[in-house]
Amino acid sequence: MRFSTSVHYDAPAAQVADLWRREDYQLARAHKAGAERVVVTINGEDELTITVRAEIPSDHVPPAARRFVGSRLQLTTVEVWQAPAADGRRVGSLSLDIAGAPVRVRAHMELTPDGDECVKTYEGEVNANVPLFSGPIERAAVGATDDIVEAEKSIALEFLKRE
Repeated sequence: MRFSTSVHYDAPAAQVADLWRREDYQLARAHKAGAERVVVTINGEDELTITVRAEIPSDHVPPAARRFVGSRLQLTTVEVWQAPAADGRRVGSLSLDIAGAPVRVRAHMELTPDGDECVKTYEGEVNANVPLFSGPIERAAVGATDDIVEAEKSIALEFLKRE
């Protein structure tokens, strides 16, 4: 199932990208999305890899499919960002894997500057390989992705106001 979403920031792209290097920001973003027991690894400076391992309740999973995943989900999210182009634009990839569940999220990301503002876009696909439950699980995963993006926006706005 394909998905597309975006986040608009009232801040320059470079300032938004600086947030990604902050462990406190990554932890706050994960907690706002409902994650617990979060471990963040950040590697690189201009070319950046952010790995977040977390546990979340399986509330977003359709009840009939919960028996396959249990009450808690172990997620690993990896964002890989290329160095910024001359105009400040950045491109990256997102992968989200759930331990023990045949569900994968893959997305292309872009951070596009627009003067003193910027937009982060996600274009991706959710694949669930569960007979009879693929559709509901994919829809739930897309819904969870939307929740994560909303959490990111909310936390980023808080952090940007502090600076």
